[in-house]
Parts: sequence; structure tokens; C-alpha cells
Amino acid sequence: MAVLFVGVTIIALVAYFRRARRTTARAEGAEAGAVAGGSARIVEVGSSYTSRTSGETSVAVRLAITDAAGSAYEAISVWEVQPAHLADVQVGKLVPVKIERQNPKIIFPDVPWASQSGASEFDEEDMTN
Repeated sequence: MAVLFVGVTIIALVAYFRRARRTTARAEGAEAGAVAGGSARIVEVGSSYTSRTSGETSVAVRLAITDAAGSAYEAISVWEVQPAHLADVQVGKLVPVKIERQNPKIIFPDVPWASQSGASEFDEEDMTN
């Protein structure tokens, strides 16, 4: 019985880590399709949540984007921010960003202290939840 439990546990762990690796690869692949050279001014800081496991804080931000061509528009994004850099996520701050080619509403931070997991477009609900 103990051997069966150990076997099932090992299989479950292998499946978990494979899934996590695929999810990370998809997120990195999505960001690889983004164009650097844009900038974003933080217009509003919305809801936030701090992870107990990683210590990073998920922060919803409304951004005034200026792309490399000089076009301006607004977008909402949710970034994972390292605790030491939470002060860098304030209204008025200018942050370099990468803009998804297929959907310019998907904005990745182009700084080492923040990331966005996956290629998602966010909306008003993300600002308040």
C-alpha cells in the first residue's frame, strides 16, 4: 500500500511540474511576441493581492500607453511586482513596456522587477477585484 501511495505521489508531482513548465513556456512565448520600446504612465492603481508563496504582489494598473510609433491609448494590466519595488507602482510613474503585436491592449512590463503571467487582456473588473 505504501509503495502505491509513493508511486501515485511521484506521478502527481511529475504531472504538476510538466504543467507548470508548459504554462511558463506559453507565457514566455506570448511575451516574445511583444514589441519593446513603448512606455506607460500609471494613471490609476487598482486592486492588489500578495502571494503567500512567492511574496510578489499582483497589482492592477490603468496605463496611458505610448507605443514606439507615438500612438497613445489606455489599457489595464495586472503585474506581478517584487516587494522591494511596490513604490515604483504609483500614479504618475513612467514604466518601459512591451506591447503585444496581435493585441496592443496586452501590456508587459519591460523592467526586471515586474512581470505579467500570460498574454491576457484585462478589463475594469480586474481593477476592482
